Amino acid sequence: TSELDLKTHNIAVGRALTRWGDPGLARQVEWGKYRDKKFSEEVVEATVSYVTAWMPDPSPEWVTCVPSQHHPGLISGFAAAVADRLGLPYIDAVRRTKETPLQSAMENSFQQARNVLQAFEIADVRRGPVLLIDDMFDSKWTFTVVGNKLSGAGAGPVYALALADASTKAD
Repeated sequence: TSELDLKTHNIAVGRALTRWGDPGLARQVEWGKYRDKKFSEEVVEATVSYVTAWMPDPSPEWVTCVPSQHHPGLISGFAAAVADRLGLPYIDAVRRTKETPLQSAMENSFQQARNVLQAFEIADVRRGPVLLIDDMFDSKWTFTVVGNKLSGAGAGPVYALALADASTKAD
């Protein structure tokens, strides 16, 4: 569908483990994405600790991710490792249906929303609370659209978690 269904929208406010460009763990996220093509065990453990301390209520019963367009397997492998450590099943529920420009290349919020609205579909879903993982967010439109599609397919609430918040990049 090319519209958001606000009747089924059941997504919590998105959270981020780090802020893009910060020292420490944010550097590990950057290296994992661009240099190593795999997130370190330290990033996995920090994410598990973050989710455990966050204690979303009701607790997630499964984990999925926003599939990466440019780094296939990067986010899904990471999300599967986090799910395993949390003792939850990982379900490859979200499919990319078309390639789109980077969200950061869009000039405004309307363009960002339109850019992702038809870029994803839900292929497999479980009912119940879900942890939705992505590597980073800029506009949060990807989380909004994918979370809305998961909710519309019967999941929810959807807890969105990015490894880095790139909306206010550090200098």
